This record gives sequence, structure tokens and C-alpha cells, in this order.
Amino acid sequence: GDPRPISLQRRSNADGTWSTVWSGNSAADGGVVVAIPVIVGQHQYRLSVPSAPGLAAAVSDPKWVSALTTITGFDTAPASDDPGATIADTVTVTPGNARTLEVVKRLVGTASWTVHATATANASGVAAISLLVQPGSYEWAVRAQAETAYGAAAITPVRTVTGLGKATSISGWTTA
Repeated sequence: GDPRPISLQRRSNADGTWSTVWSGNSAADGGVVVAIPVIVGQHQYRLSVPSAPGLAAAVSDPKWVSALTTITGFDTAPASDDPGATIADTVTVTPGNARTLEVVKRLVGTASWTVHATATANASGVAAISLLVQPGSYEWAVRAQAETAYGAAAITPVRTVTGLGKATSISGWTTA
């Protein structure tokens, strides 16, 4: 056969319109090699071939491509302190301008995470986070959910934080 024009098209979830991001020609055998550009967010890509004399137009099934998310800077060194103390840290999420991060914890030996707090990254993707020391040993991590505006989900390696002793509480206090 003859080479045929072919285009790579992209659309985002927010905008259902397909736009051409690359155009070229297939090889005589119909083969083509296309590099899909990975950009911030989640996007669909497809190949489109126009009709030609005696040949119908064709469009491939769309493929989802998500930008990789990374979270760096989270201190994973084990720590211990008195229950109620706060351990501060700073992380960078990429892509991350104004992205929401979750500070999550779980009791050592369990599987379920609970959200302790959220933090919003600044324009550079930097967010200040804090861990509240609990009685016992907890694993802490920072995670970013998958979002169409940013890309794939990510979670940091864990940091084990042990609360020494018991939390102090005051009860039975009355005023006359």
C-alpha cells in the first residue's frame, strides 16, 4: 500500500474536543511509530486516519495517559515524642500548583489509612505539613489523589512515629 496521512489527537476530561498534536504519514506497510507527549493532567489520545480513494476513515480507541505524580521531601526517619507534640515537615508535589495533599496515618500493623489533615501546595508545589504525635506507634504518609487536572495518585514511604507515655488529660475539674 501507499503511505497514508495519520494524526495523533488529544482531549482532556474538562474539554471533550479533540485537537491534533502531531501529524505525519504511515509507512507503506501501514505502520507508524508515535511518541505520546505526557503533559500535566489526565488526557485521552487517539490516532485518526482520513478517508482515501477506496479506503474509509478510521479512528482508534482512545487511550488514557496520566502525568506521573511525585512527592518529595517527606522525612521518613523514625521519631518519638510526647503525645500531643507536633512534628513539622515540608514536601514538594509535582505537578502541584495549588494541589491538595492528605496527611494520613494508621496504627502500626493495620492496613486502613485515616486522613489526619490536608494541606494545599503553593505555586511551586511546596506544602507545609504537620504530624500530631499519638499515644502508641503510628505510620504516617502524605498522599495526593489522582486528579484530572494534575495526574496520577501518589503516596510517600511511611514514617513511624511513636508517642512516649500516655496523653495527659484533666477531668473532674469544677468551678464554684
